[in-house]
Amino acid sequence: MDNASWIISLIFFIIILVGMMELFSMSKRQKQLEEKLDEIHQNLRELKNTAD
Repeated sequence: MDNASWIISLIFFIIILVGMMELFSMSKRQKQLEEKLDEIHQNLRELKNTAD
């Protein structure tokens, strides 16, 4: 029974680790998207200023 509890604990640890890695990856992607959105807004402001 002791081996089974170690295996179950290891599986839970791996699942939690993978979940944390996924969250980190999502937050990194979100930051990239926010930077791209800021760049698009800046380009729109410049375009509007040249149109005026």
